[in-house]
Amino acid sequence: MARWQFVLTAALGTLLALLLAAGFALQQVQATLQAHALSIDWQRWQLSWQGVTFEDVHIQQAQQFSAQAKRLELNWQPWYHIQVDHLSLSLSLTPDSPSAPEWGRNNSQWQTLLMWLPRQLSLNEASLSAPCPSGQCTLAFSAQLKRSNAAITLSAA
Repeated sequence: MARWQFVLTAALGTLLALLLAAGFALQQVQATLQAHALSIDWQRWQLSWQGVTFEDVHIQQAQQFSAQAKRLELNWQPWYHIQVDHLSLSLSLTPDSPSAPEWGRNNSQWQTLLMWLPRQLSLNEASLSAPCPSGQCTLAFSAQLKRSNAAITLSAA
């Protein structure tokens, strides 16, 4: 077999393996979304060597949680970090909702979540809307989260 045929065969094999892995990952993501009643919608995305950028992302869980991000950048070079130009979070808890989710009561689950945090998270503008005694209250803020191997630093304004 000629050298160019070997290179072409190796490239096609690698491409096929990547497509199979992506298909499996997509199947796992869809199963997880369905299990937790989550829906995700995104528009206008761009992929580059540095990462992927979504112009508009909307995530909703049943009627209890909603998040909308404008210009969400997931960068993996030089270090894994996320930047969001505007993030809007909305919580709609009903009287029959549990006061604290069962998921958050296990310390090992929080440790697992913290391992998946990016090295840096930047929220240029953010707002959180949640129920309060006077109805629905909104908090506007910006935040920077930086994680090293030993510590997490959060600065907010």
